[in-house]
Amino acid sequence: MKNHVLCFTFAAVFVIMAVGKSNAQTFSVNEKLVGRWELCTPEGKVMTNPYVRQKVYTKNSYVVLEVDKSNNITLVDFIGTITAESDDKIIEQVLYPNAQIKHMLSKSFKFFYKIEGDYLYLKGMDNTFNEIWVRISE
Repeated sequence: MKNHVLCFTFAAVFVIMAVGKSNAQTFSVNEKLVGRWELCTPEGKVMTNPYVRQKVYTKNSYVVLEVDKSNNITLVDFIGTITAESDDKIIEQVLYPNAQIKHMLSKSFKFFYKIEGDYLYLKGMDNTFNEIWVRISE
């Protein structure tokens, strides 16, 4: 069952990699951002709950997953594009939300980001998100 979750994750990443890159992009997404990340508590601690949120970044796209580690199942929340606005700013745009959050279709979110070791810090510029993620794979 675990292999099915991994296969699904890789398939989702492959699909989002096919999304076109914006010609307006003048900065490259930091290579260190590419990989799979798991949302931490606001204090930066790894969650012990079997239900976690994961985000998978490629160079120009991302997918957000809700993962049930105890049952080895996942649900895709949304798939979108990522654009670097500067060396420390990114824009995430939602292209394919699931049915429960379809109001997010075409919404964009700007973030300041910083990578320190295995931690990714996202601070919303035009939103209230202030998140800490830990790398779980490259």
